[in-house]
Amino acid sequence: MIALLLLVLALASCRGPEGVPPSGPRIVFDESSHDAGQIQVGTEIEHAFAFHNPGARPLQLASLRSGCDCRASATPADAIQPGGEGEVRLSCETASAAGPVRRTVTVYSNDATRPVTTLALEADVLADVAPRSPEFYFGHARRGERTARDIRFRVENAAAAPRRATSEGGLFDAAVEERGVDDWRVVGTVVEAKESTRMDIRR
Repeated sequence: MIALLLLVLALASCRGPEGVPPSGPRIVFDESSHDAGQIQVGTEIEHAFAFHNPGARPLQLASLRSGCDCRASATPADAIQPGGEGEVRLSCETASAAGPVRRTVTVYSNDATRPVTTLALEADVLADVAPRSPEFYFGHARRGERTARDIRFRVENAAAAPRRATSEGGLFDAAVEERGVDDWRVVGTVVEAKESTRMDIRR
């Protein structure tokens, strides 16, 4: 009973008297995620996540870490005073994206109660031809060994159906096969084992 009473008192002291801001800096975002809706492939998606500092000391953003194909920036760049406001802007490319995508930025600050905050930007990227899985793993292969794997594609526009496939540096032999009205398959065969490569699918 005594331990429970001490815990309640400790929690109350962390909150402070009603109406009095916390003793340290605080970072509070208006939203932690944003849905940009449907966009065409290649369209840049961008959103500003607004935040404010309801704490009693200046708030400083230590760093921002964004995912691939994204850029993040914070305004203002210097400390946000108590009661002040700012924003974290996230911009992401979609040239190599298709279907539902989710991009994030991780915000590090001197808010002791929440030193790390993750913000998410989502969208549904519309593409005529989209891989069901944008990446694949061939597994172990000796140099010169022929190893085949299937890459499935979803075709939204029949006029954009893939006709041929090529790879960077000629590391793949590739063939395109139709499996259904909106389902195509690219069969890739490793000709010469390398660390990684890209495959281009063309109409």
